Amino acid sequence: MLNIKDLKITLLLVFAVILLSTTFCFATNHYEITTSSSIANGTYSDYSQEGNVGDDRNGGVFYVANNGSLILDNIDFYNNYASFGGGTIYNNKGSLMLTDVNIDSNTASYGGGVYNIGGTVTISDNVIFTNNNSSGGGGSIYNAGTLNISSNVFFLGNKADEYDGQGGAIYNVGTMTTDNVVFSSNSAIRGGAIYNVRNSTITNAIFSNNSASYGGAIYG
Repeated sequence: MLNIKDLKITLLLVFAVILLSTTFCFATNHYEITTSSSIANGTYSDYSQEGNVGDDRNGGVFYVANNGSLILDNIDFYNNYASFGGGTIYNNKGSLMLTDVNIDSNTASYGGGVYNIGGTVTISDNVIFTNNNSSGGGGSIYNAGTLNISSNVFFLGNKADEYDGQGGAIYNVGTMTTDNVVFSSNSAIRGGAIYNVRNSTITNAIFSNNSASYGGAIYG
């Protein structure tokens, strides 16, 4: 006959299994954005995605699909991972806006923080990219679309320094405009802060202590 003590232990074990299962699922599934979405106030950490170029398994936390729109305000991203692109967000021909966001210690092969292909990304008002890493290009951002950055945005200690890593903070093969942005202590093999292939306009920028074998601040 089951006594009260045994019943309590059994219930605790069942609760622990449910809690562990819930945490595991939460950490391995990301969110696919197909319409207009706005999210304020939250923390996303320890997400992980395995995907290939162009598929919806990219983006550690969010995948913004073609014609999707995502606005994020007062959000923290920490320690997320995507095997190909966008440790936190993969924007595939959609629209992405970030304000008052911290993106810290995220990893992907391309775009440790954000991967943008054919879409528009707008970043402004106290956004900080810190200690993000890519093995290929764009320690924080890989841009193959339109990228607009302004008003107190900081790139601090990001890396793309494995193999032939390019763009410790940003890899740009699209169109990029920055104004009032700080790049400090970023590193890569080529372009310690920025690796620029195509169109870019950079105004009122501060570059300090960035390092690379070729182009300590900017390559391209």
